[in-house]
Amino acid sequence: MSDIIFMLLFFFMVITSMRENTLVTTNVPMGTEVAKLEDPSNACTVYIGVPEDKQKYGTNPRIQVNDQLSKKDDIIPFIEMQRSQHSRLMEDGTNAADQLTTIIKADKTVPMGLINDVKQELRQAGALRLFYNAAEDAKRKQQQQ
Repeated sequence: MSDIIFMLLFFFMVITSMRENTLVTTNVPMGTEVAKLEDPSNACTVYIGVPEDKQKYGTNPRIQVNDQLSKKDDIIPFIEMQRSQHSRLMEDGTNAADQLTTIIKADKTVPMGLINDVKQELRQAGALRLFYNAAEDAKRKQQQQ
């Protein structure tokens, strides 16, 4: 009986795929000094880009948090909710919610004014640890090798 359960568990683990549920298109800019995020489990993501469904949402850049399109006023409650979800004691004795990193994944065509508005809301929420998502520049990577 336990063999059957483990076979089913293994089957579902193999066929299940993890995907991001994005409602906006984000073609991130190229970065020259790209680094990996240290602790991705203690991070939340704010997407900024043009909606994929242009008929329904238009062509202006929009903000997406919690798998739904939002306004900049929804960022502070989003950060507070993420802090409550990440509230756990870390190995060094600090609270993980205090070390929450906010990832901004913005399309390269988004005006900097909208990104600045998001950053101002994050600052008001006390989310001062930011990580900008970027793609590694392939030409620069080849030059280094």
